[in-house]
Amino acid sequence: MSYCLHPDCCAPFNPEDQKICRGCGSKLLLKVRYRAIRPIAKGQFLHLFQGIDIQAKNHPLVIKQILLPYPLLRAVSQRKIAIEVLHETSEKLSRLAEAENLQRPLEYVVSGQGIYWIEEPLIGETLSEILENLPYLSEEHVHQILSDLLPTLDELHRHSLIHRAICPDNIFYAAHTGKFTLANFGLTQLIVEALYKEIPNLGEYAIADPMYSAPEQMKGRSVPASDLYSLGVVCLQALTGIEPIHLVDQCGKNWHYRDYLRDRTISDSFCQILDKMLSAALINRFLKAEEILHQLSVIQHPPSRQSVITEADASLDVFGYLFHHSAKTVADCVQSIQAVTTSFASFFLPASKED
Repeated sequence: MSYCLHPDCCAPFNPEDQKICRGCGSKLLLKVRYRAIRPIAKGQFLHLFQGIDIQAKNHPLVIKQILLPYPLLRAVSQRKIAIEVLHETSEKLSRLAEAENLQRPLEYVVSGQGIYWIEEPLIGETLSEILENLPYLSEEHVHQILSDLLPTLDELHRHSLIHRAICPDNIFYAAHTGKFTLANFGLTQLIVEALYKEIPNLGEYAIADPMYSAPEQMKGRSVPASDLYSLGVVCLQALTGIEPIHLVDQCGKNWHYRDYLRDRTISDSFCQILDKMLSAALINRFLKAEEILHQLSVIQHPPSRQSVITEADASLDVFGYLFHHSAKTVADCVQSIQAVTTSFASFFLPASKED
């Protein structure tokens, strides 16, 4: 099966050996080698497709189609800027050898009016999927998120790169490695910010997610500390199991996550780290990832390198949630725990080793 990448195609599904779309007449191969198979997700400015490399024995890959608003790319000069940003960013990311927990592009493609990124697929579950099956994560597990991703952000920032799209959907956990990986570099946001000087009213095309973006990022002025703010918001959501919009006041300045910790105790030192990551004012926020890593190193509960969700933790977390939030009997709670752990343990627990 081949899937047409033209965003307005009314009949995108084509036979596998088709080279020209039968619905709209567009070419179905990128650079005569990359073929889209089916859509994975479609947002307003980014479409993801499952694909294959036909020149590498149909090796699986991910095709990311960047869709910027037409007014941003209608001028030749603006399109040239977008392509230059794409090329420079791809080159920098490909050279980040020390950024282990980062999804990097294999290649970028400019075809007609389309801009594409080709990437290796990630194996694992997103943090969003984990939080759909658990009420929250423990402090130790959130430490692990930070310990895995902060060195990656530090490496990005040292090379003048800002992720710009940190959220639970873009953080993957792989049980076979026991690590979190940062995915979906915010290239769309980067291109929009690069065009701010060209288009004075570009603010109306703000693409950053307001739930996870720092105030300066929403104004098109991202800095490395903007990523640290976004990661802090993710940590709050993981600790509470509550979406950020319900954890902050209407002005977006004061976070009330302590009210949603469900009678659990989170260390004061860790709360102080989170509070500083989430400061609306840049002057009061951590400016470098290494500063947070240093603060984490003095906390007495370092992240475990075990599976982020162990069977015991899952049972205790779910039991505490059911006991605290419902009038079920103990027997009902135990039955619910067994049902929940059975349904998702296979996703989060590493395969047991044979004796």
